[in-house]
Amino acid sequence: MAGLSNAVRAHRYERVRQFMRENQYDALAFTSSDWFEWLSNYEITDQSFERPYVLLVTADARSFAVSSNLGRYGMATQARHGRFWLDSIIHYSETPDRSQHKWVATQWHEMMVEMLRAAGLERGRIATESAGTLLAPATAVFPQLQIVQPHPDLRNVRRVKHADEIATMRRCASLS
Repeated sequence: MAGLSNAVRAHRYERVRQFMRENQYDALAFTSSDWFEWLSNYEITDQSFERPYVLLVTADARSFAVSSNLGRYGMATQARHGRFWLDSIIHYSETPDRSQHKWVATQWHEMMVEMLRAAGLERGRIATESAGTLLAPATAVFPQLQIVQPHPDLRNVRRVKHADEIATMRRCASLS
């Protein structure tokens, strides 16, 4: 969302870090559009069943993602304006032409391994709000890595709003 500040990002990432500390997770992985938008400040329009994506936040609040090329230019535009909150992203193409693209959709397993290596997560516990099947193949490469279901209170992380978000909600409510 264009109007959200970096103070909102800091607030959200601290809430996520606190949840990880309380539940002893080394990272959280998200595969739904609502979490992707909440943590990246980018409204992803891909359907996850068709073009999968993963957003990973580490215990030290670094963020990584894998997403299709469809959002590449929108994300780059937001990044140029300081409104994209991810530290690293791997984009993949749906076309198999490796001469044109570094990553293609059929390399999902390799992209997961690359993202986890970049995040330093060869071992530890990653909680994911989905079934975990998108990350599961990486456990064959990293046998000391556990993919687990998160504590049920994960949704509560998003309920406490930053003052900027509350002010925005009040402005919107005053219009109706």
